[in-house]
Amino acid sequence: MTKTYDANENIIRKIKGLLNKSEGNDDEAQSALVLAQRLMLKYKIDEEQVQGADLIANSIDEEKVTVYKSLHYWEDQLASVIANNFRVKMYYQNKGSYKSIRYYGFDKDRVLAKEVFIIAYEALLAHSKKYLNRWYEKNFYVERTRKTSNYLLESYRVGFVEGLSEAFDKQVSALKGKYEVMVLIPKEVKDSYKQMSDSWGTKPYSKKPIYKDYQEDALASGVQDGSNMDFTRKHIAAERAFSY
Repeated sequence: MTKTYDANENIIRKIKGLLNKSEGNDDEAQSALVLAQRLMLKYKIDEEQVQGADLIANSIDEEKVTVYKSLHYWEDQLASVIANNFRVKMYYQNKGSYKSIRYYGFDKDRVLAKEVFIIAYEALLAHSKKYLNRWYEKNFYVERTRKTSNYLLESYRVGFVEGLSEAFDKQVSALKGKYEVMVLIPKEVKDSYKQMSDSWGTKPYSKKPIYKDYQEDALASGVQDGSNMDFTRKHIAAERAFSY
């Protein structure tokens, strides 16, 4: 008997079950983002064991991830980290001077990648604002200006994405061998994306960082928080309330 079920629904249901926990020890909660990748891999492994090498086919298409806007460097990098770890390609659609991030891949992978991006985005904003308030409390003699705040926030957020990327890299390296390949973007997606993008005739857009140098403490704090992040909704909501 062939076992068929929706991987995306199965993974998201488990992730949301963790995110919506109203009780429990946050210190013991797994990072929902890294857990999402682990569940994705578990599903791919289970499906391969049941059906052999040929996984259930689903269509390749695009998914709108953000509205048209002026993107920050860290937003661009965050979207790229998620894409690289959830089996999708990333590109942009333009509307005047604004850009919208798009994911391209199989249905299941594409929708899951967007869900994970949204979770990471919300967590990053909450933590960066908390860090900013903490920094001004510690450095009470520094005037709170928009310029200083933007510099600190950008530094922290860039570091956060670096830390998150490191957390994914550690998990992937721990897999080694056969199952490590399951994190990679499928050949069918790469081929389809190449065929589509060849007609664009322009070099892919890459956002450049705003600052040549980042604030050292903010960058380091972001890296640490990104690599050891608790992404439960309860934790994020509490920190967002504290940061305002």
